[in-house]
Formats: sequence, C-alpha cells, structure tokens
Amino acid sequence: MWIYIVMHYIPFKRDLGDLKEKLQWAKDNDEKAQQISRNGRQFVMDHLLPKNIFCYHVKLFQEFSKKLVYKPKPADDTWELVEQPHDHESQCECHWKNIKMKVKDEL
Repeated sequence: MWIYIVMHYIPFKRDLGDLKEKLQWAKDNDEKAQQISRNGRQFVMDHLLPKNIFCYHVKLFQEFSKKLVYKPKPADDTWELVEQPHDHESQCECHWKNIKMKVKDEL
C-alpha cells in the first residue's frame, strides 16, 4: 500500500508557489487529471477510512508491545473501555474485532 505522485495526487509546493501552474496543467490534461483524482479517491477508500486506520494502529501496538523490555500493567477500573469498530468487511486480523463492548462514536 503506497501512495504515488502523479498516480494518486498532483504535488505542489508547500508555499503554493506553483499552484497556478499545476491547476493549468490539470485544465490542459483533463482526462489525466480526472484519472489521478479517481485513483486518489480509490486509494482513500481502500486504505484511509477509519476502519483501516484503526486496524493499522492495532497491528502497530501489537508489534510495539513485542519490543517492550518490561511487562505492561493490566487495565484497571480507571480505564475507559472503548468498543472496536463493527466492520465485517475489514481485513483486520486482530483478535479484538470479536469482543463485545459498549459502543462509542469517536470514529
């Protein structure tokens, strides 16, 4: 999963100094600009929805926890339990997906 310049987006300078030039290119190359837009939109739908970001964080913390040199303390009653997303289409392979908890709407 990688995002590529001119495949998923049209880059421009941080100070917007070349923005007019990039907009003109998009006007002059409408079909190509439309394809880049579609590719970018599809990339977001495939990889950047909250369910995907959540799954990424679960996997990140699982891998990070393997590198800890101390044993973490278990959760106690001061911790707030936040339910995992109910997304049966997600490709997340984390075991937390099947735990029943109180619903939250943060995402």
